Amino acid sequence: MGIAFFKNLTRKATKPIKDFNIENRLQREIDRQQQIPKVAPRHKSTEQAYEQLATEHPEIMQELNKKNEKLLDNLKQLRVTSHGPPPELKSKGKLPQYMRHQKSPEFGFYEPEKIPEGRVTLRSALDFITQHSIDPSSVTVETIAKQYKIDRIQVQNVLTYFLTFRIHISEDLLKKYPKISKTLEQGKNANMTPLQKLLSSAQTKSMEVEDTSESKPEGGNPEPVKKS
Repeated sequence: MGIAFFKNLTRKATKPIKDFNIENRLQREIDRQQQIPKVAPRHKSTEQAYEQLATEHPEIMQELNKKNEKLLDNLKQLRVTSHGPPPELKSKGKLPQYMRHQKSPEFGFYEPEKIPEGRVTLRSALDFITQHSIDPSSVTVETIAKQYKIDRIQVQNVLTYFLTFRIHISEDLLKKYPKISKTLEQGKNANMTPLQKLLSSAQTKSMEVEDTSESKPEGGNPEPVKKS
């Protein structure tokens, strides 16, 4: 009860102070809102440029401040007429449609059917890079350049700076897990082209011949087997 009485007494005491000269303050606020808005102040450098222009060329400033009646008449005659949305262009012939499902391309994009001379596809580049790494003596830079009709220097740069991915597995790991070598060999044979399989088998045979020749003595004849 005492708190409510105290709030009511305070409100009555401060009301004359709040209402003091309220009409004059309201009129000043109305006049302030009705005033013409002022232009935002210019930057100091911009203001100096305007002052210099007004000093050196006062006729330009007078022309800018003058009312251009011809320009105003042209603006009054300007009209914008809207005729709705533009008409849709209808093609006379139907475009070909391919309704069958196409598999995603192997390299992430569709390969062109015709290759201009002097260029190769990514598939062809990977092919001759792999063949050169398997048998560099027969698949040389000259044979590749002649087969694909590309510049010899470009072929040399490709073979120098681009290589196919290789997996290196240590001998200890192969001895511990012998199935790894069989799995890799099966996957390698499955992904190889017939030419790559032929080159790989030829390389394997040559390695076997070298191993047998190294085991022979210098004379060329095998050592006689001693009978017990």
